[in-house]
Amino acid sequence: MKKKILFKVVTFIIASCLISCANDDTNIQENNKSVKTKAYSSQVEEAKALALPVDEINNIPKSIKDKRAAAVILSNYVSIKDSLYSIDISKEDAQKLGIDADLYTSILQDLELSNKIIKEARQKGEKLVLPDIKEEAKKY
Repeated sequence: MKKKILFKVVTFIIASCLISCANDDTNIQENNKSVKTKAYSSQVEEAKALALPVDEINNIPKSIKDKRAAAVILSNYVSIKDSLYSIDISKEDAQKLGIDADLYTSILQDLELSNKIIKEARQKGEKLVLPDIKEEAKKY
């Protein structure tokens, strides 16, 4: 029972880390493809980019939308290596996809925090099964 609860907590932490707010607007990428400057043609298109239901997008601040859009794109590059999460794309390559440098750094820091929590749980003897972020993203 403890393991199931811990698994849910870790999954929640990872998900929230990937969608948490980035308030730092420094290093805005001067690129038309930037998630920060992208204009969506409809709420449906924006909802797809954010992996959210349409009725939720109006209640989310722009900074969170930006980070979530970046996290959705980067979810295609998150894998499990040595039983921890890893981003398999460089900051420069992510920028080519429209991920601003500050968003990439923030998401990478969130992932590192998740890995730290995972390590600590394992050191306490908890058995964790990490969800495949790429597969979870496909579900949305």
